[in-house]
Amino acid sequence: MLRDQYYDRISRARRLDGESRLLFAVLEDAVHCYTVAARSGRPCHQLALDEARQWVNTRGDRYLFSFDSICRVFDLEPELLRDRLNSLGGATMRPCRFRKMGRSTVLTSSE
Repeated sequence: MLRDQYYDRISRARRLDGESRLLFAVLEDAVHCYTVAARSGRPCHQLALDEARQWVNTRGDRYLFSFDSICRVFDLEPELLRDRLNSLGGATMRPCRFRKMGRSTVLTSSE
């Protein structure tokens, strides 16, 4: 195996495939709805938050796109994330940036 082949294989292992990126985008959108609505009083943001909150608080992993199923794909504890999202408030929110590199996604906080 050539050096370039080795590093190409390693970098592909760290990248998310198309299906995982789609699942991550669904989860990312829900988190975004929580964070935007926590700092905004606009009705459209509150409506998006209500929909995201209903999805997050529906328990069960029967469906691929359920909150619990997506959390399990990324080795996240659904109850812990659910509790954290539901405890967010406008006064406690600090901006958080999601940095995307190529086709892989890295979560970083601006703290």
